Amino acid sequence: MLKAQGSGRGARGSTADEPAQPRGAMISYPEFEKVGMRVGQIVRADAFPEARKPTYKLTIDFGPEIGHKNSAAQLTDRYSAAELIGRLVVAVVNFPPRQIGPFMSDVLMLGVPDTDGAVILLAPDSRVRESVLSYCP
Repeated sequence: MLKAQGSGRGARGSTADEPAQPRGAMISYPEFEKVGMRVGQIVRADAFPEARKPTYKLTIDFGPEIGHKNSAAQLTDRYSAAELIGRLVVAVVNFPPRQIGPFMSDVLMLGVPDTDGAVILLAPDSRVRESVLSYCP
């Protein structure tokens, strides 16, 4: 799960009066096209007691092309496990899997922090097919 770092300030420590600066180096559009952002539906959400911070182990259905993938996410401040079931999410599906304790996370769900630092999942605002490729219009 992507989560902004810092103390409530914008990227690179900017304030409300200063424009936020992007983190990291600029990338080209062809580099961005390599990022496999897909829409999936959460089909299972379980507590992950072995994690250092309160976390869910999630199973996400990305449709027949990609199938079911696992992800671990620190979402317990904002979502119950029951609220996550059926929710559409946007995730990066072409990062290498990452071992998180005894759990292998296959995809990176995308989210942003609210004003209290709890993660809000990025999701389409209308119903779409699972595994649809995300892009910039």
